[in-house]
Amino acid sequence: PTAREESFLQRFYLYLALTRPSDRLYLSWSLLSAEGKSRKPSSLIGQLRMLFPEQQVVVPKEEQLAAWSLPLGLQWVLEGMKEYETQKENPAFLELYRYLFHSKEYGEEIRWLLNAAFYSYEDRGIGRTAAREIRVSLR
Repeated sequence: PTAREESFLQRFYLYLALTRPSDRLYLSWSLLSAEGKSRKPSSLIGQLRMLFPEQQVVVPKEEQLAAWSLPLGLQWVLEGMKEYETQKENPAFLELYRYLFHSKEYGEEIRWLLNAAFYSYEDRGIGRTAAREIRVSLR
C-alpha cells in the first residue's frame, strides 16, 4: 500500500480498537519517558477529547502512582538490564536478578523484560520469491 493507504489502514484499525468495547473504554498514556522526562499524550488523546468534551481526564494522585509502580528490586533489575555490560559483574545485581527470575511472583515478568531488553531486529530482506516477482513485473 501507498503511504496514504497505510495511514488510512492504521486509522481503520484504531477505529476498530476504539469501537470494540461495549461497556467502558479506558485510555492511558505514560506521563514520563524511560529517561524520566515528562511526556505529552498522543495527538489521538487530543482528538478524542475534542470529540468527547464531556469526558474527564483523571490524573492519579501521587500515592496511587506509587502503588502502581514496580517494586524497587524489579526497577533496579530493569535499570541493570539497560546497563548490562557494567552490571553483569555486579554480584548484588546478579543475585537479585536470579531471585526474581526464579520467583513465582515476578519470574514471568522478568523473562518478558529480558526478551524486550535484548531484542534485536534483523532485516532479512524481502526474500527471493518476492524479488523475482518484482523483477518480472518490472520487465
